[in-house]
Amino acid sequence: MSDPDRPYDVLVIGGGNAALCAAISARREGARVLVLEAADAFWR
Repeated sequence: MSDPDRPYDVLVIGGGNAALCAAISARREGARVLVLEAADAFWR
């Protein structure tokens, strides 16, 4: 699914509420978004 030749428009570090809202908003506007979260699945 990821294409290394196409850069991301938005990089979101962390998966908190505000970060996910920003990622969703950017995606809805057509941006390619990458969300990076280091927490284990249990804590996400």
